Parts: sequence; C-alpha cells; structure tokens
Amino acid sequence: MSVGVLLATFNGKKYIEEQLDSILSQTVAVDEIIISDDGSSDGTYESLCEYASKNPQINIKVIQNTGKHGPSKNFENAFLNSSADYLFFCDQDDVWKENKVEIFMDAVKKNPDCGLYFSDADVVDENLSLN
Repeated sequence: MSVGVLLATFNGKKYIEEQLDSILSQTVAVDEIIISDDGSSDGTYESLCEYASKNPQINIKVIQNTGKHGPSKNFENAFLNSSADYLFFCDQDDVWKENKVEIFMDAVKKNPDCGLYFSDADVVDENLSLN
C-alpha cells in the first residue's frame, strides 16, 4: 500500500521548504511526492529541484508546466504522474502535523471500503499561530 503526496505550486517559494519538511518528518513515511509547478516566476521551481536533489531518500518528482493552467489542472498534472495507491492533496503553504499520514492510514485500515477520507484544518498566520 503506497502513499503519495500531490502538491501543486505557483509562486510559493516563501513557504515551500517548510511544507516539504513537514511531509518528510511524518511518523509514517510517504513513498513519493509529486510536485507540479504552474510556471512560477519567484524561484519556486528552482528551489523545488534543489530540495529534491538534497533529499534522495524519497522519490520527489518535480514537473514544470509550460504556461499557466490554474489550480485544478495543476493538481491533475500531479495526479497523472503519480503511481501511489493512496494520495494526499496538499497546498503549497500547508504545514502538516507530524502524525497526519499515520492517522489517515489508520483510518484506511479500519474503513477500507471508504472512498474518501478528509480532515479538519487549523488556520494559522505566517508564524503558525492560530487565528
């Protein structure tokens, strides 16, 4: 049972490394991270490629779109490049709690016939303080 993360980016350099660090520090590791960048002009794509090269222990695939396609098509592009059995969608400015994957995969084991799993979220400011 493989687990993948789909990440759609566009000019998200400011928070992207913190987001990826939170994925890599999960109590249950993911098997792949598929990132589709929608033509960023702030260095996001370059930062993603550098991050991937510094973390060879996980399959991080960075795809650069030609032109801008919008969030839906950007996520679709990531989806089409994934081979995982279970997928987590995440935004470029999310920071995950360290046991997010573990909680979801436990839910999958307890309820294998369920087709969709979701959770609530804490909305925080740029310092990760609750609003």
